[in-house]
Amino acid sequence: MVDAVNSVGGIAVPQLLKAMGVETIYPLFCEPNGKFAHNPEPLEENLSALSNEVKQYKADMGIAVDPDVDRLVLMDENGVLFGEEYTLVAVSDYILMHKKGATVSNLSSTKALKDITEKAGCNYYTAAVGEVNVVAEMKKVAAVIGGEGNGGIIYPELHYGRDALVGIALFLTHLAKSGKM
Repeated sequence: MVDAVNSVGGIAVPQLLKAMGVETIYPLFCEPNGKFAHNPEPLEENLSALSNEVKQYKADMGIAVDPDVDRLVLMDENGVLFGEEYTLVAVSDYILMHKKGATVSNLSSTKALKDITEKAGCNYYTAAVGEVNVVAEMKKVAAVIGGEGNGGIIYPELHYGRDALVGIALFLTHLAKSGKM
């Protein structure tokens, strides 16, 4: 189930999912007309429709993006928010399994990224709040992944910007390769 808040994500997210082999995609607010069906912040209080639809359609998961598709929030099959704080953590866990290196998040993010980074034998760094600060620190320490606890994934192998599509691709790949999908 995809909630794209009637933004460009209504085009991009379903196309990505199809390209990744997802067979059934339930679009919710995916008409890119710019008329937001709810507050566009991908926060729990704004995603009740997505939660209800995930449960009603028995979808495997829910995906919500913000209007410029740089923040990602995931929901489980019961309509329970995975939490934007943990999107970066889950994706980073996958990356660190395959490529060792530093990680970076801002000071307002969960310390869970620090925990998984150190468990992988790598170094974790913090940056001031703001994408530009995180990117500067990532470049300074040659981080393999970083981002913000607002669902913003920055994967420098592709580019230095928050990108929900990259987050979706990495998260689904993690699920598929771990046998959880």
